Amino acid sequence: MVGQILHKLDTKAGSNQESSERDAAEALRSLQSELVPLSTGLSGGSTNARSSKVEIAPLSDLVDSALHPGNYFKNSPLLSLFDNAVLSHSGQDSSKTGPPNSSPNGPQGSKHKTSQALRALQALVPSADDLTVILRGSEASLPLWATVMPELMDGVNCTPDKFDIEALRDKLLQAFGSNDAVVVAKTLLTFALLLQQLPVKFDFSRVNLRVSPEALEDYYVRPVETLLASDEGLASSGVDAVACMGLQSKIYLNLGKPGKAWLVNRRAMAFAQLIGMHHRQTGHSSDKNSARKHNLWLGIWQHDRICSLILGLPYSIPEAHFGLSDINSEPAGGPPTKRFTLMLGLVTGRIIDRNHCPTNMTFARTLEIDQELERTKESMPKEWWESSPGPESSVGATFELCVGKFWYHNVRKILHLPFMLKSFTDRRYEYSKVAALESSRELAKHYEIFRDPVMPILSMCDIIDFEAFTGVMVLVLHLLGRSPNCTLDPEQERCDWDIIYTMTRTMKRVSTEMNSTVAAQAFRILEDFGQARNSDCRSSGNDSYEAVIPYFGKLRLRRGQNFPQTAASTVSPAYSNQLQTPPDSISTASELYEGPLVSIDSYFQPLPFSEDAQNLPGMGADWTSMINMDLRDDWSWFLNGAENV
Repeated sequence: MVGQILHKLDTKAGSNQESSERDAAEALRSLQSELVPLSTGLSGGSTNARSSKVEIAPLSDLVDSALHPGNYFKNSPLLSLFDNAVLSHSGQDSSKTGPPNSSPNGPQGSKHKTSQALRALQALVPSADDLTVILRGSEASLPLWATVMPELMDGVNCTPDKFDIEALRDKLLQAFGSNDAVVVAKTLLTFALLLQQLPVKFDFSRVNLRVSPEALEDYYVRPVETLLASDEGLASSGVDAVACMGLQSKIYLNLGKPGKAWLVNRRAMAFAQLIGMHHRQTGHSSDKNSARKHNLWLGIWQHDRICSLILGLPYSIPEAHFGLSDINSEPAGGPPTKRFTLMLGLVTGRIIDRNHCPTNMTFARTLEIDQELERTKESMPKEWWESSPGPESSVGATFELCVGKFWYHNVRKILHLPFMLKSFTDRRYEYSKVAALESSRELAKHYEIFRDPVMPILSMCDIIDFEAFTGVMVLVLHLLGRSPNCTLDPEQERCDWDIIYTMTRTMKRVSTEMNSTVAAQAFRILEDFGQARNSDCRSSGNDSYEAVIPYFGKLRLRRGQNFPQTAASTVSPAYSNQLQTPPDSISTASELYEGPLVSIDSYFQPLPFSEDAQNLPGMGADWTSMINMDLRDDWSWFLNGAENV
């Protein structure tokens, strides 16, 4: 093609400049006419071959091509050479410019592209019958889903245990049929969240969905992301667009993609500020739209803190723009845990600040944050902390009771983890060890409620699986990483090993029932540590075992001499396969402990350290390549990659 253009230009070399330019334009238009079929969008005939049930990626391409029909070649360096007063590579003769509204980038062109994208999104909408079946199948989890989009519940008769399925279905279908592409996109994401939480035993043969729950990201999330990312006008169009991005972030976090969730949520915060959602209100209006905007802003603010803490990254909105005054002004009548979770978000910010400022990485600062965390705990009544869900508790009530406690203990675990590790060699940090262990045990307890085999509260939520697993690994570090002169209470030691073995069984079940790669990898690591503890591997020549846990650290386990041999003699050979609780005699094996058997390069250590934080485990580790890692990726990749560097 390039040769043809040059040849045509060469044959006209003797002509004047204006004639050469006209010939160049003619050659360029000929080139473009041959390229156009390759970039056909929704109106092209090539979509028939892509409409099968198995194809996923073309759906994102359809939305993208609807928004930018010529996007495949518009940035080509070759074509850009011809952009001048006479020539244009837009496929339109610059001498025949029409009114601004007729331009592809003008109001009419933008409206046409959005209309095409709307049709592409509506092609993903389930039928009314399928929607009814899915709503009935997920009726138990609808209270959780309703909190994500409360506006859909307006006019729908519902109680904590009973929903008007037909009315809710009609409301969803009405939203799916909207002429607003953002409303359709938001409803599709809500539907994707609903599919994520369908019961494990739901029979998908009853519905005619063109995609499996495992492919939700490709089929529903990415087309919506393409729509909003390619048109800033749509992304900043209002509250619905911000809500779309908030829903995307939640889905990504459920899918074990904290890095992607963090990025999308940052985009939501940016556009929320552009439309003024961050402005403080002098009073809380009774207007539903104002309350919705306020609650949405608080939600994405809190979500930013959670993702930033997990990733070890800075948060977005500083305390100067969101202080305690905003939380204290929260009106009554909302969920009782709302103020508690917002206060927890503030404390999360304090931990992030400590981790990113070397002068703040001190034990004294950690104790100050701990006191603020204690005041956050006291904002909820004692009865709430001591209560547990009963057999008659609904899914919604159980989730409301446990999720706040789970994240409180996860934040407390992360707060004390650095000095808990240092307590292995310095008893001055014993307080951090006790606090981290207490919260790790509580994480395991609440996780077992979430994953109850009879009435599971959650279906697909990789981030909950992961954080519960890291809590149990704190117990493993405590039991196998202590110094030889540190003795344990035999009863507490036995209870901690029981927690570890119970979690191992649960992770194995979740990995099988829910096809969770996060739970599967957690199970393998827990099983490996259990086998290393209960067998002497020196004869095989393997004197150490290494494992990498994303956003947690790199662990090295060396085989002991006396302790593993004694343990192996008391454990049935079938233990590692059956994952049964080991005999009580193992709990007294600490008398033979020659430790420490395990060490860690921790992910939560900033560089450089302050003087008070010198020699914390993890110094020198480079974790920057893990920032973009998905929890569903192969964790051993980082270990192997680090060895090859």
